Amino acid sequence: MVRGLHRFETSLWRRTAAFAAALVLAWPFAAIWLGPCPWPLRVWGAALAILGLVQPRWGLLLVAGLTPVATPLALTIGAPFGGAQMIEAMTVPFVVGFGLRTALSPAMARAPLMLPAAGLGTLIAIGGLVQLVAEQQTSAWASDFYPALFRHLVTDYFVDPATFVSAHLALVWIAGLGLATAASIVIAESDEARRSVVNVLLVGAAAAACLALQRLVEISARTPAPWPAAMRFAITERINPHYADLNAAGSYYAMFAVAAVWLAARARAWAAILTSPVIAFGLWMSGSRTALGAAVVGVAILLARGRRWRPIPLAIGAAAVVLAALMVMVNPGRQQAGAGEAVAIRAELAKVGVRLALREPLFGLGLGGFHRASVSEIDAGLMKRFPTSARGENAHNNFVQILVELGAFGLVTFLWLIAAALRTPTGTPANAIDAVGSIGSTAFAGGVAAFLVSCLAGHPLLTPQVLIGFLLVVGTIVGLGGPMRRDLSSRRTSGTALGIALLFAAVATPWRIDRRIAALTTDGASIGVSPAGGEMDGIRYRVVQGKARYWVPGSVQAVELPLRLPEGGACDVALDVNDRRANVVRPTADKWSVAELPMGPGSARRARRLDLTVSPGDCRVLVGPLGRRD
Repeated sequence: MVRGLHRFETSLWRRTAAFAAALVLAWPFAAIWLGPCPWPLRVWGAALAILGLVQPRWGLLLVAGLTPVATPLALTIGAPFGGAQMIEAMTVPFVVGFGLRTALSPAMARAPLMLPAAGLGTLIAIGGLVQLVAEQQTSAWASDFYPALFRHLVTDYFVDPATFVSAHLALVWIAGLGLATAASIVIAESDEARRSVVNVLLVGAAAAACLALQRLVEISARTPAPWPAAMRFAITERINPHYADLNAAGSYYAMFAVAAVWLAARARAWAAILTSPVIAFGLWMSGSRTALGAAVVGVAILLARGRRWRPIPLAIGAAAVVLAALMVMVNPGRQQAGAGEAVAIRAELAKVGVRLALREPLFGLGLGGFHRASVSEIDAGLMKRFPTSARGENAHNNFVQILVELGAFGLVTFLWLIAAALRTPTGTPANAIDAVGSIGSTAFAGGVAAFLVSCLAGHPLLTPQVLIGFLLVVGTIVGLGGPMRRDLSSRRTSGTALGIALLFAAVATPWRIDRRIAALTTDGASIGVSPAGGEMDGIRYRVVQGKARYWVPGSVQAVELPLRLPEGGACDVALDVNDRRANVVRPTADKWSVAELPMGPGSARRARRLDLTVSPGDCRVLVGPLGRRD
């Protein structure tokens, strides 16, 4: 009876997690119809949602096969956005449909990835919520901010990714984690899916690489001697027509190249034999030295795992791997920074990452926080070596990036997700389908290992196309393992530890919001003050009508605020500090009145509110610059 009750509780929380994911993603799902999306995408969304609900195997295969070419598809259908938004629009409907299917299912299937995926998704959602609340507090009144956020999510989500960036960054991760969990369940439950998904994934990656070949042919055909030009461009140029981060493209192709080579060698699979050269070409054209070296390491890991090496062959093999890695790292044909210089820059950025991680060690600065916060930590030496870093830079190490943005809890949960996928299957294959799945699972595990090696010198997971492709492969590995895998999410110890961590994250949310507001008010922030004004008697002013708010850093001991009326009349300005009345000023039109307010002792990590209430409500007051005394 106790075991049955535990199974019921486990099924209940899984169904709740699936419903929560579907509910969160329902907002961008609605934007496919309520926003300016072309009709082919709306048809796709409806079809994928229905397939996810009633026939998820076909939905998963469509997502796996077509998302690698999201960018050209966006161009083909005339979408008013790029590949990053297109791949999200192609993924969200399936995850929503499958989430509803899972939530409504009376008997929840095994879901080895659901516990770590749900944990990481929850941490990301809380972090996004913290960032949005802090942005609202320092940018607009709640009555304006949240209706605008709602309208954006259900209408302009795909066409305006630069607005409410925190929501976009969180939702693309949640969509990817939902896809990984769905893939692990669908593939494990369906022999047909396990037969097909490997080939579909490889063909999709090869199709993406073919577009790099097409681009090479196009630029070569414009020259007087196309063939020599093509050979020269293949050595000297870096090409990826899907997204700007060429190193991220290299990580993506390295993952699939390792899997394709292993499947071609071990399983003699025709799809792998045909696609491996094409995918390898895409990897080469990305020009990522780290990805090329990581692919060599990934194949070496698979070789070492599949054999019992004696000392001498092991030493020879290790030397061959090192030599091959050095050869691809040197890559003298392309105009790139030297390998030594690239390593030095990444070492400096790692130091920046450590300093940023110490600011919020447990839960991080939030997704996108590394780039924003790094401006204050990058010194003149790094700027000279890497000029673009003056405007902020990312970590060039995805593990450091996750540590800074999601904290220690986020990094541990991410590693748990990877460990759940790469964990060695127990038992022996029960049939031929399981044997195929075992080889495919091993092949993609080697590909993921290569991808993770490349993450040590890059940040491919910042690119949505790569993030979703990577998480899809993670879910595929688990699904291909089939009945040989034990359900990791049923472990009470893991579930209890995660529950405690998430409870702590939820309880700490108000404290995190305060710290985030303090970080955003270093240079001051205000609400309700006109964006533009003028100058009078040498004082530049802006206009306040009704009410306004200034956020004052906690280290400030006192403030001065010049006030004046634009014309004759009688107006009162009530000044409150953290909801306590500090002063009431009656400014005039003939001169500036300076309101002096002692702020009292405070904490540098907790900002304080200075509220202005103008009465009567139709009165306009000119407000000069806020003076501060530390």
